[in-house]
Amino acid sequence: ALDYLDRLLRPLEPWSAWTMHPSAILTVVNDILINGRSTVVECGAGVSTLYVAKALSMRGGRLISFETDQAWAERIRGQVDDLGLRGSVELIHAELSEWSTRERQYLWYTEKLVRESLESAPPVDLLVVDGPPGSVCHHARYPAVPVIRPYMNDRYAIILHDINRRQEQEIVDLWRQEIDATFVNDYLARGVSYGRSGACYDV
Repeated sequence: ALDYLDRLLRPLEPWSAWTMHPSAILTVVNDILINGRSTVVECGAGVSTLYVAKALSMRGGRLISFETDQAWAERIRGQVDDLGLRGSVELIHAELSEWSTRERQYLWYTEKLVRESLESAPPVDLLVVDGPPGSVCHHARYPAVPVIRPYMNDRYAIILHDINRRQEQEIVDLWRQEIDATFVNDYLARGVSYGRSGACYDV
């Protein structure tokens, strides 16, 4: 997977302990290219942002990426510029704030900022959830679907990273009850849950 991805992006960026596994990023890239995704939303910026932006630049698409760590967002933004991909990425620093349902409170990207960013964008084809960090609260990544689903296309995919963790497995179970998507969990090879709805090719 890394060898394949390396054809898309040079020079190769360093991979940290928090970086999505190459096979997980390849799943995202494959879904973009095979299923013709044009508008991608990413929760949590990183090396994956660069590969996704490169794939979208090949087909005239756009990535909207939300990142809560301002210093990290600036670092990734600089790498985006160095690679000449600014036209394919809108990287937004979004602080965490309270988001709640009747049953539970969460810390998630500032909802007003997220909604304002998506209201003027084309319908979202692919949602990639790799943030915020799972340590900020219980089921930290759950709000991504309730907040962003109204802005998504009828034909869409959702990719959740770190599915080997119990909380992410529970989040997928909640999403299954709430939206019309079929999720398949890959615990070892890719570490993601891949959900899709509508006429999509499996990746």
